[in-house]
Amino acid sequence: MRKLILIIIAAAVAALAWIFVDKSVLVVKNVEVYGAREGETADVIRISGIEMGGSMRKMDADKAALNVESTGVYSCTAVEVKYPSTAIIRVEPRRGAAVIDAGGFMVTLDAGGYVMDVSTAMPEGDYIYITGMEARKWELGRQVAADPARLSAFVAVVSAVNKNGAQAYVSEINVSDKKTLYAYSRTGIYVLLGDESDMDRKVMWMINALADLEKRGETSGRLDVSSGDKADYSAN
Repeated sequence: MRKLILIIIAAAVAALAWIFVDKSVLVVKNVEVYGAREGETADVIRISGIEMGGSMRKMDADKAALNVESTGVYSCTAVEVKYPSTAIIRVEPRRGAAVIDAGGFMVTLDAGGYVMDVSTAMPEGDYIYITGMEARKWELGRQVAADPARLSAFVAVVSAVNKNGAQAYVSEINVSDKKTLYAYSRTGIYVLLGDESDMDRKVMWMINALADLEKRGETSGRLDVSSGDKADYSAN
């Protein structure tokens, strides 16, 4: 009997000790944010919904990440738990790259097709206007819902444009047919891109050709970079 009582007492003490640790030690006392723009750390913490003084064990990292992305401003790469009392949020600022007209609303997208903003007016800046792709549904922080083939083409072309610094040359991209993608330069030159393959090479050919054409005063015509190996220009 005495042994049983000692076991019960030990179990009770262990339980009380765990409750103390869980309620007093394993609680959120600090939130660290990496990757936020200057002055926006507090905003990221607030939007995440992570509660200071809340249980570390019960913190929902997936929900916190979705909350951070819900504004469209940041991509949340990770929400980590660092015991005993620190939560870590890692983010990357999204960069607006393109705009699509969705039923009269101007939906701003990053190069991955994630929604950053929705407005009734065209945003200012070097945004590329996207045609040939219907936005079936859009929500801040989520990838726009569209035809998969056209969305894939969008990502391929816009990512290549961003990666190679071609935003200043392109005003419009049409992705209605993934085999015959095309764009218009900001001076009005039609640029045939072809399919999604070798898009980085095609964009580089486009940049060099358009820069040369602008120097020569050419502001119209047809530029074919679909081969990925050359740029053929015709004034007609």
